Amino acid sequence: MIRQKIYEPDLILVMSHGTLRIRHEAAYWNAYYMHNSVYDEVLFIGTILYRTVKEDQETRKLFVDLMKTIILKMIKDMTHERKAKR
Repeated sequence: MIRQKIYEPDLILVMSHGTLRIRHEAAYWNAYYMHNSVYDEVLFIGTILYRTVKEDQETRKLFVDLMKTIILKMIKDMTHERKAKR
């Protein structure tokens, strides 16, 4: 389940396992991820020039979808590694 809250120009996606936050910082839109169980660790996931997504909703959606896909793959890989070690 993903609940989406948009605070322009920031985007926050609350996912079942953590939070994806995309922030407008200087000339970039930067994506960060924080897992629910590790509150003091923020992972930098990706970046794109802000002007690229500012007025192009299609590119904006593609970037957000890519960041979500990266997070889901990362979690899947980590879960798979844990199961393999058992």
